[in-house]
Amino acid sequence: MTFPALLVVLVLVLATVPARAQCPVHAPFQVLPANTATCLEFQFIDGMWQIQLLVTGNPDRSIAVQCVQGTQSIRYLRVQAERGPFPNGTVTVSVTENGGTIARLDEVSYLPAPSPANLSVASIQIAGTLGASGTPNSGLVVADYINSVSTNGDMAATLLAGPPLFSSTGISDIVLVRSSAGDVLGHIVAYAGSIH
Repeated sequence: MTFPALLVVLVLVLATVPARAQCPVHAPFQVLPANTATCLEFQFIDGMWQIQLLVTGNPDRSIAVQCVQGTQSIRYLRVQAERGPFPNGTVTVSVTENGGTIARLDEVSYLPAPSPANLSVASIQIAGTLGASGTPNSGLVVADYINSVSTNGDMAATLLAGPPLFSSTGISDIVLVRSSAGDVLGHIVAYAGSIH
């Protein structure tokens, strides 16, 4: 095979390899600000979304995952929080609704990262349940920091905060856990702080 023919074959092979896409890539969700996260997984399986994102702090970065259409359920939102070339950093995530409804969210957690940053959950504000309604500890939120978790339905998840990977104080409080029309049915643990 000649060199030009080999080059054409190589180009065709590379063109068939799927690239990691910048989020958002699918309705009914959007990730803001635009072009701050890379989708490692975005699938709808058995009635629930599975979302995995790569976010690199510079050294810090905040993103919001918003439901913008219809009524949706999320099996997991997993974040690979990278600090990049920096000695430390924090990736902050919020899960909210903006025109759509999250009926159920089962998990917000880490993905292992080569150069990990702190993962901070600034807020989860959903109309539905965290975990399966009526089933204690059926969901999971685990991060270096968890600030605010607010549901309309049952808060049926285990919340595990800290200890933070990078911190000047080593403190990681959980500020707010609330269910406005349901029950709190999960364990809430702040390994390096307090629960307010």
